[in-house]
Amino acid sequence: MVRVHVYTINVNEERAIGIDGLDLSRVPVIGDKLCICQKEHDQEVVNVYKVVDVHLADQGFTDVVVAFVSEYNAYMKYLRTHPLPNT
Repeated sequence: MVRVHVYTINVNEERAIGIDGLDLSRVPVIGDKLCICQKEHDQEVVNVYKVVDVHLADQGFTDVVVAFVSEYNAYMKYLRTHPLPNT
């Protein structure tokens, strides 16, 4: 497990986040998607974020910069109707 800092660059961005210690199985790379459970209006929701930058920070942490993509259910519905190309 690796512990990373996850945040959006623009704090005014829709669904901006800042997580000081998120444990992941590996350090994400640019382009990865992270599904993060959050509390919004007293309800837990899962949002999808795309990793846009990764860099080393102080004390061995890795900073992961993300951008909001979509709410999880809407994202999964989109993937069902727009399959990823075979590569």
